Amino acid sequence: IQSERHLDNTIVFHSSDLPNGRGWSPIFNTVLKQESEYVICALKVNEKIDEGDILIRAKFPMQPNFTAEYLRKLDEQLCFVMLGKIISKFSDGVFEGRKQTGKGSFNPRRTPVDNQINLDEKFENLIPLLLAVESSFPAFFLYRNKKFFVQVTPANSPEAPTVTFEYPHLNIIENWADWND
Repeated sequence: IQSERHLDNTIVFHSSDLPNGRGWSPIFNTVLKQESEYVICALKVNEKIDEGDILIRAKFPMQPNFTAEYLRKLDEQLCFVMLGKIISKFSDGVFEGRKQTGKGSFNPRRTPVDNQINLDEKFENLIPLLLAVESSFPAFFLYRNKKFFVQVTPANSPEAPTVTFEYPHLNIIENWADWND
């Protein structure tokens, strides 16, 4: 545990619309729960998990062909873009954010059994799970005591979305779509 002084300028990125979705596996949960938007928050670290003040929030509409693996690639790129925006907006080195409001929710840590496909389930109901898992922890089913992995890939690559950046403390909103930089 760090002292509070050391936490002043420590930032963490969390891929949910905080305070909702605190905790584990935010990308998986966004896809599984069929959220309408994908959100990444940059927040100041404090002593509680994912409860710090929000500096910047990036969000874009979810599309039916977004998989967790695709979202992870976008997420990684957006975190670097967000870091650059934080540095430019808070050039004095003082990071001020807005406190999270509302009760929020917490996602527990996942286990391998969370990726097991129920063969009695209607296929259409399995699609969110199939889109939410990644090759590092694939969906699977058991058939005659044998394990089989399942992975889905969209036939066409998704289009990169336009992202809205919000700076809650500064009351600034920007749109961004320059994925080539």
